[in-house]
Amino acid sequence: LHEAWGQLVDFDFGFARTFAGLSSRPGEMVLEYLGGRRGRYTNPFRYAFVITTVTVIAINLLDIDVTMPGVPLDSEREQAAVRLLISLMAYLFFPAILLLARLQRWLARTDRFNYAEILVFDAYCLSHASLWTIAVGAFIPISSPLGVTLLMAGQLAYIAWCIRGFRGVGWLSALGRSTALAVGYIALFNLIGLLLVNVAVLAGLL
Repeated sequence: LHEAWGQLVDFDFGFARTFAGLSSRPGEMVLEYLGGRRGRYTNPFRYAFVITTVTVIAINLLDIDVTMPGVPLDSEREQAAVRLLISLMAYLFFPAILLLARLQRWLARTDRFNYAEILVFDAYCLSHASLWTIAVGAFIPISSPLGVTLLMAGQLAYIAWCIRGFRGVGWLSALGRSTALAVGYIALFNLIGLLLVNVAVLAGLL
């Protein structure tokens, strides 16, 4: 919370410029950062940490239902437990993108961007895309079919927009890449989460 507040009131408005850039011209802003204008923007991992924390707080304050459709949670205690677990798991974003960027680089060995540059893109754009959870969840239950559809469509469209500006490709190619990126991220995120849960069970923590 101290880190998040420090970024929000940063005297040089680095966080505000980063937020505005990722909201108006995301791909181009990432290229500017990689091109050497780093003092103008917040560090990508710091930005992702602040956005993840803000998203977690918003989910809890707004009572956003983040359970999946078809998962019955009858008591308030069960709902609170799931919300707490999801809040903690939100920070699996960081190990997930470390592996995701490595996977992207391995699958596209001739890519003009190196591992670190792909990682910067993932940290900025995937964290900023998570804000769509707040926008949708504040009005529509995310656990509903409509909520899931709007959430996925909005995030895929945003990531495609990022890719289009970052790589200079057309919308069709960008949408295909954004879908592959989202699937890869979700798979790695859930794999890491499953491994941690199994370790916790074996250790007697759960």
